[in-house]
Amino acid sequence: MQRGAGLALATVLAGTGVVAHAAETPAWMRYLNREVINRIELTGYRRLGYHLRTVQGDRESYDVTNYYGQGAKPFTNIGQIDFTGRRVFGLFNFRGTILDSRFTDPQGQRFSLDVDRGGVQVSAGDITGSLLNTNPLARMNKSLRGFAVGYRRGNFESKALYSEARGSARTVTIPGNNSAGPFYLQVNQLVQGSEQVRLNDTPLRAGTDYVINYESGFITLVGRVLPPTSVLLVSFEVFGFNERRGQVQGAGVSYDFGRVGRVGLTLARQIARTGGNASTRLEQFQGYGPPSTPYVLLFEPLAGTAITVQVDGISQRPGIDFRFDPINTAIFYLNRFVPGTSTVSVVYTPKPTSTATGDREVTGIDWLIPLGRAGRGGTLTLAQASGRLFNSATPSSGVARSAQLDYRAGAWEVQAQARRIPTGYVSVETRGFSRNETGHEVSLGYRSDSRTKWSLVTGNRSILQQTASATTGTNTRFSNLRAAVSTVTRRGVPYEFEVRQQISRTFAGPTRLTIAEASTRQSLGRLDLRLAATRQSGRTPSTSVAGSRRVNVGLTTGTLEASLPVAEKLRLQGSYSLSEIRKDKERGGGRDASMNLDYRPSDVWRATVTYTDSDSGALASLGGFSNGWGLGYDGNGFSGGVNGSLSYGASKVKLATAGVSYTAGSLTLQANGYQSEQSGAVTNNARTSSVGLGGSYELPAGVRLLARVDRSASRFVGSNSRTESTTYSLLLDASPPGRWTGQFGFTGLLNGGNSAFGQDGLSFEVNSTYDLGRRQAVIFDATLGNATGYLAQQDTEFGLTYQYRIWSALALNASYRIRRVENKGLNVTSGAYRSQSLDFILDFNFAGR
Repeated sequence: MQRGAGLALATVLAGTGVVAHAAETPAWMRYLNREVINRIELTGYRRLGYHLRTVQGDRESYDVTNYYGQGAKPFTNIGQIDFTGRRVFGLFNFRGTILDSRFTDPQGQRFSLDVDRGGVQVSAGDITGSLLNTNPLARMNKSLRGFAVGYRRGNFESKALYSEARGSARTVTIPGNNSAGPFYLQVNQLVQGSEQVRLNDTPLRAGTDYVINYESGFITLVGRVLPPTSVLLVSFEVFGFNERRGQVQGAGVSYDFGRVGRVGLTLARQIARTGGNASTRLEQFQGYGPPSTPYVLLFEPLAGTAITVQVDGISQRPGIDFRFDPINTAIFYLNRFVPGTSTVSVVYTPKPTSTATGDREVTGIDWLIPLGRAGRGGTLTLAQASGRLFNSATPSSGVARSAQLDYRAGAWEVQAQARRIPTGYVSVETRGFSRNETGHEVSLGYRSDSRTKWSLVTGNRSILQQTASATTGTNTRFSNLRAAVSTVTRRGVPYEFEVRQQISRTFAGPTRLTIAEASTRQSLGRLDLRLAATRQSGRTPSTSVAGSRRVNVGLTTGTLEASLPVAEKLRLQGSYSLSEIRKDKERGGGRDASMNLDYRPSDVWRATVTYTDSDSGALASLGGFSNGWGLGYDGNGFSGGVNGSLSYGASKVKLATAGVSYTAGSLTLQANGYQSEQSGAVTNNARTSSVGLGGSYELPAGVRLLARVDRSASRFVGSNSRTESTTYSLLLDASPPGRWTGQFGFTGLLNGGNSAFGQDGLSFEVNSTYDLGRRQAVIFDATLGNATGYLAQQDTEFGLTYQYRIWSALALNASYRIRRVENKGLNVTSGAYRSQSLDFILDFNFAGR
């Protein structure tokens, strides 16, 4: 890490002219500047430190509250540097990020190198690994750390890779509960951008149809709810801290014979790694404020292992000071208000997430045949693959075959698929919606004119429903029929009509569902409207137990979306949907409403208001219901899954926010407030309200004044406990002409309510810098903090630093620091210490070009 920073420094020194700038620049230097230095960009900062210190008292508390949690290390390496190279030497493209240590985001530290020249493509580092993927039965789409080499010349193409897998592939099935979520994907730390999402058989788009939190593993639908007759499918990769990932290697070649077609060969292998020990991880947070705010660990803790939580070095007691969410154990809550000036530290052992049970190997051949003159009519793709699982307690093997037809003739369009993927077939783990099944699907489309399109889709599949492993389970059957028509009137108004029938047969019995849906968009002057209505009816087993009776189910839903630019500076958007759920004699209703108002009357004023009210109703789910689209994804020959039932998301959410800002000359004012209420699974089940007021004012002579006051209150659903808190801060930032600059500020916390964890606090901070010359400065800083009430503590720290600026992006700092932390509570046994330290620090600051 330090050597990487040194190389980066050398590059920047050359780029800034420190290395050499003679009156006449040599030819080799001009070449180096043109082909290397000017093509590389560095941003970020790096702080390399050496520390001599003496500590008396709680050494563990000192270690986690100093030097960003690295108080035990004599050498520290803190910061983040991003580097990018574009066409270096006219050949190389690379990018990367260097982070602090293993305590940071494991996905943040990355490096990749790409070369593409003369038909040869080379990728190395952290890459998205894939082969040619001409064979649909032996595809690979996986995050890897290694290298891939490709070659293309004429009709010949090849690609090979050798790598370590960065994550495990998962596909999760989430049954509907008539809410928008958030829904928990049963794991944390998803590989960013790896997800594929479907609502039944309809692909969803990130940001438009859903939002996802990769760190905590939550997905939330946007502008819609997940009905109890539908299923949400999410395929992704999950990064594991203690995961034994193993190796992935493979090769693919293809040759296009012209009129005869293209032939492809694929060979891939995944070798599972064994052994390895679970290691602990330190994560730190600044206080999040109200006790209803969750703290999310990057990984789920391993069950049965110790978890240590500290606030400002004081050990917290489980069940008293903090609690973990019973469903998502990577989420915990502190039972009191914790200001942003406090440090929350957590040491835990992450749970391994690997799903590979043995070594996997797959070989395949495929043939793409062009149809019609010059292949303009379409294509027929035939594929076969042999896959096996070995070095496992349950070895298996199988041969899979598929055929796919894509054909267009005039106004007609035909797509047909047939595949047989037996129970024992396995492939290299990959994200996607492949599964072990035997069946077919046919899609027929016809465009009667330029405005009207008809479509008919039918399919029938026998699907392996896993129960324990990829080689055991029960066969289920799913058939579907869909007829749809879409048209646009002469005035440009679109209409869509669709009828679907779905039949699934599981061990609990058959489920039949018929769906009719209609939608349109209308423009009434400046008002844009979208209206949709859906009617669903069917029969399903009353429970998931085989042999139980069947019941009638139904769902009626209406949705209205509107957008209205009321005036040039005012825009209003909103949506409202109502649903009625029926299960024999039971009835339930749900609603989902949202509104957004944005008002900008001038460059001085801006106001925003948002409101959300979502209630899934008393009857939000249909026990035993299976619409068929989610069968076979709880683990199969292509990816892992989750056995057992999944927890639902929030069933009742109310959220209102408002904000206004004013800027005029040197004055800026901001006011904001919100009120939220959530209940259901995977939520904090609390009501929280907050209001705040802040502003800044530019005074003469380079002086700026900043102030802010916030007040929040929380009450937990089903409990009489309530907390109230007020925080306030004042900061004076002075940069007058001359050699002196400084900052002085204080922050305060006042707690109320009836909680036994009330804590008040007050802290003062001062930082003063005096320039001794062009390159030298003396810096004095001090912090005085005092917390009273629950877990009372006093913190005093003084530091004196001599700084020498070697050049614009590099400074050497020599500091002497004294810190004393004292516990004031009678029963507090941790967190107190006295320390003295002598620090030598090199600061790099890269602003980029």
